[in-house]
Amino acid sequence: MVAANKLAQKLSRAFVLRCTEQLPGVTLFDDHPAVDEDRPVGHVAGKGTISLKTVESEIANSLTKVQEENQDVEIGSYPFFHAGKLGVSIVLRSENQSKIDQCNLQILKFVNDKKIEVVDR
Repeated sequence: MVAANKLAQKLSRAFVLRCTEQLPGVTLFDDHPAVDEDRPVGHVAGKGTISLKTVESEIANSLTKVQEENQDVEIGSYPFFHAGKLGVSIVLRSENQSKIDQCNLQILKFVNDKKIEVVDR
């Protein structure tokens, strides 16, 4: 983390994305392989991803609420830049696929209410 901060200070025209926990219950970059090294293989029975054309600050409060209501589902948000478009992918993981489906519906409801575009990646 210190090395990333020093590098960010040296690079005035570059984005440096680093692993950070900024929201209670919502870990950013949680799906990075280096973070998952201690997780036993087969731990997660199901996984779902929703990619949105938005920024994390637009969905942070709503996503935190979904996480608080679904403690048994891991929710990670990952910013992306693809084909000139900025967005966020939301990854849901759980041992129970029906709980992932329930979270997915809650997320799609607030996405629809906020009129955020869902994108294919």
